[in-house]
Amino acid sequence: MRVLILIALCAVAGCISAPEIGDPEVEAVCVHDAALSFSGSNSGTTDSTIDLAELGIDLGLAAERRVTLRSATIHAGAGVDDLGFAERVRVQITPAGQPPLAISETSVASGARDVSLAGNPDLDLARYIAGDSDVGVEITGDTPPSGWSATLDLCFAVH
Repeated sequence: MRVLILIALCAVAGCISAPEIGDPEVEAVCVHDAALSFSGSNSGTTDSTIDLAELGIDLGLAAERRVTLRSATIHAGAGVDDLGFAERVRVQITPAGQPPLAISETSVASGARDVSLAGNPDLDLARYIAGDSDVGVEITGDTPPSGWSATLDLCFAVH
């Protein structure tokens, strides 16, 4: 059943594999429109996490391969018109039983409907992605007092 759900999520969310321009040895593995749910918060910080295994990302990792984040994009969803209330957005990976590791962070422009974050080509994520990990989005700013949603696009480069 879990395999069927993963296949369905990839079909709906658009998991793709394609070579990176200029380097046939690098494979892009992406997932689009992964659902994020945020609870209302007056504390100024809210977050949402997704189990990486549930995204259906198969990186086909061999011991000698590196994985880096190419890009992440958060799209405003139900309950908010845009993400302009956010001051900062952080994408992080949290391995089971470990503290979160920030893999990308950016400030947000006023009125932005989408927030795009660049990856760090020097940060190898292979050991985090190969294990039991969650990917999370943390938003800091004047967060809405009631629940809202967003979607997340993630692209990894497998070297």
